[in-house]
Amino acid sequence: MSPSVMTNEGNPSPTSQQSEPEAQPTPAAPQPVGGRAEDSMSFLRAARAGNLEKVLELLEAGTDVNTSNATGLNALHFASKEGHSELVRELIKNHAQVDAATKKGNTAIHIASLAGHSLIVAILVENGANVNVQSVAGFTPLYMAAQENHEDVVRYLLNHGANQRLSTEDGFTPMAVALQQKHNRVVAVLLENDAQGKIRLPALHIAAKKDDTRAATLLLQNEHNPDVTSKSGFTPLHIAAHYGHENIGTLLLDQGANVNYQAKHNISPLHVAAKWGRIDMVKVLLARGAIIDSRTKDLMTPLHCAARSGHDQVVEILVVQGADISAKTKNGLAPLHMAVQGDHVDVARTLLFHHAPVDDVTVDNMTPLHVAAHCGHVRVAKLLLERSADPNARGLHGFTPLHTACKKNQIKVVELLLNFRAATEATSESGLTPLHVAAFVGAVDVVTYLLQQGVNPDVETIRGETPLRLAFRAKQTDVICVLIRNGVKVDAQAQELQTPIHIDSRLGNISIIEDIPESMNDSVNTAIEPEDDDENDISVVSSTATAIEPGEESMTDSVNTAVEPEDEDVEEDDISIVSSTAIAIENNDVESSLGSDVSYLNDDFEFSDDDGPAAI
Repeated sequence: MSPSVMTNEGNPSPTSQQSEPEAQPTPAAPQPVGGRAEDSMSFLRAARAGNLEKVLELLEAGTDVNTSNATGLNALHFASKEGHSELVRELIKNHAQVDAATKKGNTAIHIASLAGHSLIVAILVENGANVNVQSVAGFTPLYMAAQENHEDVVRYLLNHGANQRLSTEDGFTPMAVALQQKHNRVVAVLLENDAQGKIRLPALHIAAKKDDTRAATLLLQNEHNPDVTSKSGFTPLHIAAHYGHENIGTLLLDQGANVNYQAKHNISPLHVAAKWGRIDMVKVLLARGAIIDSRTKDLMTPLHCAARSGHDQVVEILVVQGADISAKTKNGLAPLHMAVQGDHVDVARTLLFHHAPVDDVTVDNMTPLHVAAHCGHVRVAKLLLERSADPNARGLHGFTPLHTACKKNQIKVVELLLNFRAATEATSESGLTPLHVAAFVGAVDVVTYLLQQGVNPDVETIRGETPLRLAFRAKQTDVICVLIRNGVKVDAQAQELQTPIHIDSRLGNISIIEDIPESMNDSVNTAIEPEDDDENDISVVSSTATAIEPGEESMTDSVNTAVEPEDEDVEEDDISIVSSTAIAIENNDVESSLGSDVSYLNDDFEFSDDDGPAAI
């Protein structure tokens, strides 16, 4: 069934002509509510004719302002139908019921909307008329205005809360009848407005989102630009790509849409389709000439997008079609890095099958295995190692994947790496071993496991620092206890002849010493010489104390391999300067020199809340 036009009070009609609702030359005999029947008939005739003087005269004589004929039509209905705005005002002023309905449920605003009298519609709304009132058959004022192609009335009603989703008893909406009648401008207005009448996206974008090829065809025939853009520069083809609507996409391309149109950040429709895994849309775009290695402002290709989102079928299509498997973003991330970061094993396997370099590096010399270690992705790390990834590859400042896994306390990855012969004694540029890193960040399980594997607990950095000293510095009590239980040398001295206990006491970390179990007191006490028993010697060094040793503030290594600021595992206060001239541990001492080991993909082609699919 198709939506039908209205005759009389909304009765379906097989024709497209709209007759006047109960507006016979002579109104039917009125139902006398008050006054004489003849006066009531004269009153309705005067209202239809717009005879304000006669209407007021009869009202003065006592005629009921709400008197109606046999079908329920009253003076306000007649005046609204004929466009007598001043008479409408006077009737309302004399207490005419604004929402009085005929027997078929039509009110004055239905009738004014059907006739296209925008001023009267406004007067009625200003006086409380219900814009979403439905007749017995479910017709709304908006439906009637849309049916008769009254664009101004449609706009007004939408701007005043008309709900275009309300349908007739047969399920037809204002949009359906506008499409049937080929009222293209009304269709555009309806598409551009949501239920509250707020303009959001261009009409063609809405049609693309809804996969409405019929509406899109009408709009394109009405001289709509197929590349019309939203505020951020996205075209309808971007929207179709986002939702995987290949029929709309094909229609747009047939009408001249630019397959390589770049929106904000140089995002193409192919980037969008690849990111969301729209296989058929990817095929359509490639067949119509989409640039397969198109770059965003961050130098991301569609292959990066598909890999990062885990769409292995799209990855396969792109690679087979010739996408650059080693393309790099501005941070040096290859598609394999992206797949590993997302723990997408199938994508990583596909890329490796097509000969993606397993040890490809970023600008910070981070391999995919470094990324897997950082993220704790055991399955994809195992795949990389089985495909001969180097477990001892050196990233920024000489950190290996094992260093990275220790820093992030990824015990499962640590175990995996050791099974593939990762070097437990590998050192960074300043001599930090994985055990140093684990001790500093408080990774108790990792420290315990490394010690069980026979790692030297007293190994020193270039500056003579042991894991125990770093644990004291970072206030890692549990690690301290584990190290002591495993026979670590508590009195080990660094180059500046400071034992861990000396450093801890000078930093004021008395609570750390107190937290060590009593059973270990003998070991701890052996590190404190008799002359150090003085209370004054275990306090924070004053501002006039020993100056910072040369080079103290420039330690060249770090265990801060965090990807983002919130990933920091060590608080600044834990490694801060005690005082301006004290023995200092600068904020960049152990954690800042490595910097960021993984540059995460910035999903810069997300649509904003009011400019893209999220707005629809």
